[in-house]
Amino acid sequence: MRTILPLCLLLAACQTDQPTVQNPAALQAAREGRCANVGLRRGSPEFLNCVAGYEAADQHAAIIQKQQADSQTIQGGMAGAGAALTALSLFAAFSDERLKRDIVPYGVENGFQTYRFRYLWSDDEYVGVLAQEVRRTRPDAVIHDRTGYLKVNYHAIGVSFRRLQ
Repeated sequence: MRTILPLCLLLAACQTDQPTVQNPAALQAAREGRCANVGLRRGSPEFLNCVAGYEAADQHAAIIQKQQADSQTIQGGMAGAGAALTALSLFAAFSDERLKRDIVPYGVENGFQTYRFRYLWSDDEYVGVLAQEVRRTRPDAVIHDRTGYLKVNYHAIGVSFRRLQ
């Protein structure tokens, strides 16, 4: 089931395969099912990493939805896509190299190397930084998530995280 995230309604640009159920057991079963469907053996380190990646994605989506709601409240005077784009630039995104594949240098933004990549759980292409690189020069902009993966506060480093069309 594909759902459109609230911010995407403003941008008319993105969809997600994330389940819309809130039951933690159902979410866990959906994560494990996706990892089993790609041929990973239950209990293997690769399977556990896959499940952790989906858990991180679910948490990331929930954080973005909350930030979008908060941003809409705070920026009541701003309208439409301008507010949505501002909201996108104010979050910490999963930027841990271990959660990415097909990583290719893309350019330099505000002194940081950017990369085109796909998350392990998605075929969509994104542009962003690698948290391990940012940590060398701006450790204050890197956050350890409770799942053990790294996030980057893109606003703090002046770099835009974006999904490619």
